[in-house]
Order: sequence, then structure tokens, then C-alpha cells
Amino acid sequence: MPNRIIDTTISFMRKNFEKIRYNFDEIPQVSIKEPYGIYINVPFCYQLCDFCPFYKEIYSKSIVEKYLDAIINEISKSTIHGTPSWIYYGGGTPNVLTIEQLEQIVDALKSKITFENMGIEALPSLLTKEYIADLKRIGFSKLSVGVETFQSNVLESVGRTNKNYEDLRELLQYAQSLGLFTNVDMLIGLENQTIPGFLKDIKFLCEINPSQVTIYPYMAIRGLVSNSKMQNAEQFSTIEKSFSILRENGYVRRGPWTFTNHNDLYDSSRDELVEDYIGFGPAAFSGYGDYRMVNPPVGLYLHYWSPENENINPEALISKNDPESIEWRRLARMIGDLEINSQYEFSKSVKFVINVLRITGFIRNNKLTKKGLLLAHHLTKSVVENLPFPLQNPAVINNYETYSKLLSLYPMISANSSSLQSDLIAREL
Repeated sequence: MPNRIIDTTISFMRKNFEKIRYNFDEIPQVSIKEPYGIYINVPFCYQLCDFCPFYKEIYSKSIVEKYLDAIINEISKSTIHGTPSWIYYGGGTPNVLTIEQLEQIVDALKSKITFENMGIEALPSLLTKEYIADLKRIGFSKLSVGVETFQSNVLESVGRTNKNYEDLRELLQYAQSLGLFTNVDMLIGLENQTIPGFLKDIKFLCEINPSQVTIYPYMAIRGLVSNSKMQNAEQFSTIEKSFSILRENGYVRRGPWTFTNHNDLYDSSRDELVEDYIGFGPAAFSGYGDYRMVNPPVGLYLHYWSPENENINPEALISKNDPESIEWRRLARMIGDLEINSQYEFSKSVKFVINVLRITGFIRNNKLTKKGLLLAHHLTKSVVENLPFPLQNPAVINNYETYSKLLSLYPMISANSSSLQSDLIAREL
């Protein structure tokens, strides 16, 4: 019975998201309202991890320089104002950018807004104490590192390298000594990963004591085939075992996969479900006014936003907000927060689902029960896997033929291996 209720709830959500369609069109003039957030997309990586489904391009020094000019121009032309609730830099690998390059983006933002809450995703193998100190100096307050696992054979199988245990301990404790909020992302379900090895990783993280630990299940996002041999139920069970360890070390649960020992939180995606936000950079998402928008990939993005192309009207993939979709997003956010706000007036269809969840014991006194936690895990995973991502899913673009022709004129730009190698050497020098 519980699984049937979970499957039915997910089916309602999935069917609603499946109706969403995009048109590639000129960006509408819409004012953004507070509270809102800002997302900066840095879609460049030195290496492509096979478990990562996000849009990314191999790092190229020359393309990154053009990207910086374009994103600064995009920010300068935007309608951002006041003080956003949050700013997050994601990717890709944001810390492939030098501090000087990051500071250019930060300065562009400072010319338009004031802020206090600014975080950045980082690859641990590229971090140094000097880089962390400079992040603090230029205005960052949060640092999130994508560790995924410390199991060396697993890292090798997915094409990753990490700092070793003691290096990471030193770096994160140094970041916290500067007053930075620290989050560590872990991933369960990778090829060759063992549960005892993963739980050992969690015990070590408790020794480091970051502000937050986020444990993601392996997800087959945007129609990609999952390479994970670990079933979803086993992933959930491992997250629960991990939480038992974390709880013993002073962490509290703030969502199905998020555990903190701090009053603050590092999680922009929960806010993106229900409040306005604007994304800058190639493939960045935005959602404000009556629209949700996705910027095109690097080649076409540079065509629209390079400063020398001032007379071109930028275009993006645009979807008109559907009131029912907004309702389901709000419910997903509440379930992700493990609490239902009874004062919010939902539509009849969403109310019906909430009432069924109450009757069947998934919600009690507006809090998710132990059964409800299982629902939160499955539902959150399903939302992430089934949202329409037009860059990876052409079927959701109504005028795909027009969009495709433009892409062929301004293709995605990836460096070849020889130029990548020279860029890496140049950076190290």
C-alpha cells in the first residue's frame, strides 16, 4: 500500500511536468520581484565525470575569456536590483575560474545589487587555502565541495580525483575558521561503490565536521540511462544509515538528503521551486514573472551576449508558467522541507493528494512521518529526474527545427585534448 501511494503521487507530479513545452524566442521584458535568487552557471570542466548529467563543456582558456565578457554583459543588461535572497555559482566546475575571473563577475553583480548570501560549488582537487581565503575576501559566504566518495577505486571508475582525507580535513577546517559555511556533497549508487565504504566516508566527514552534509542518490537525469547497480530502495536505506551516524554527531535533518549542524542551509534548488530566480551564463535556468527560461549553450550564448553584438536581441528557451505546475512545484518544495504549510490554499487536485497522504499516514500534524520520509526521497528524486530540461530533451521544444538551425550556425564549443592540455599547463604555471 505505501508504495502504491508513493507511485500514484509521483505519477500525478510527472504527468504535470510532462505537459511543459518551450519555444525558442526573444526574451520577454519582465521585472523580477523580491524575494528572488541569482544563479551563475560556469559550465566548464577539466574532465567530464560520467555520473554527471548536467550541461558542461571542456575547459578552454580562450572560450572562458569570451564567456566572461558575455556573462558580465548579460548581468549589466539585467533587471536585478535590491538584495537577492541567495546567489549560487554552479556548473560545471566554477573553481576552474581564477579568483581574478570570479571577481570580475562579483564586481558586475555589486554594480547592480547588494548581497550577503553567496555560495560556490567547488571541485576539491582544485582547492587550495589561498583560493579559499580569496573566496572569502571577494564576498563568498558559503563553499560546497563535491566529494561524492573517498573510495579510490570508485573515483577511478568514474574519472575523478579528490584530495585525500587529511587534505580535505585541513581545507574545510580552514574555510570554517574564516567563517565560511561549508557543505560536502556525497553520492550513493556509483559503480563499484560499497555501502560499508560509504558509511566509512560519512564517519570521516563527522570528524571534519562541515556545516552541512548532502547525500544524493544516483539519478538518471534527463532521460539518461542509469549506470548504477544499486537499487533505489538500497540507496534510501544507505542514506538513512548515514543519517544515524550524522545524528549521533550533532547533525539534524533539513530535507530528505540534507543534514546540518548549523542554522543556515546550502540549497538553492528548494527555493527555485517556488520563488523568482534569474540565471546568468550558458544553459542557466531562470523563473520569474509568468515565465521559465533556459539560456542556450555556449556557442549560441556567446553570439547573443558578446558585447560586440549589441544590436542582437537575445533569445532563450521560454515556457509560460502553468498555474497547476506551480502548485505541484510548491507541494514538492513542502515535501522536500518535510512539512506541509496548512495555511496555503492549494488547488482541488493537490488538496486531494495531501488529504490522501494524511489519511494513509504519510503526514501527521502537517509533518512528514517515517513513511512520509520515504515519499520525500522518492518524490524529490522523481522531480529532479523528470523535470523537462530542453537542452538535453529536444522533444519539449515546440520550434526545435528553428532552434536547431541556429545551433548549427553557432555550435557548442569544446576544446580538443591538445588545447586542453596546453590550457592546464598554462594555468599551473
